[in-house]
Amino acid sequence: MQHLLDSIKYNKDRRFPREELEEIISRKEEAIPHLLEIMRELQAHPQLAEDPARLDFMYSAYLLSQLRVTALFPILVELFSLPEELLDMIFNDILTDAGGRMLGSVYDGDLSLLKRLIENGEASEYARGKGFGRLLSSYMRAKS
Repeated sequence: MQHLLDSIKYNKDRRFPREELEEIISRKEEAIPHLLEIMRELQAHPQLAEDPARLDFMYSAYLLSQLRVTALFPILVELFSLPEELLDMIFNDILTDAGGRMLGSVYDGDLSLLKRLIENGEASEYARGKGFGRLLSSYMRAKS
């Protein structure tokens, strides 16, 4: 597993690591703790995103979302709560393109985290909007 994770850490040859990601997905039970650890490392040290060649955290976020790993939800909410400049450095266009779907696919039912994100005036307007969208979806789902 470590070899696969190392292979997606940096994009040195500028190719999409399709085979490696497919292998990680096929070994999801083994991979999930490692992918969560990558996200926890980013959560603790957001400056890791200053290296534009480092992509393992983006792949981890996508994979964990695809696998619907709810343990990612509080990590993602905390990352989405970072100031806009730092958030943009980490997620770039991912927030606007897929942020809402990511939140939705890993949502763990904790409304307090969504409310905190929405009410955080220091957080990105886009991130707050994605949090509000998730809250609205939860409300509508509960109502029906």
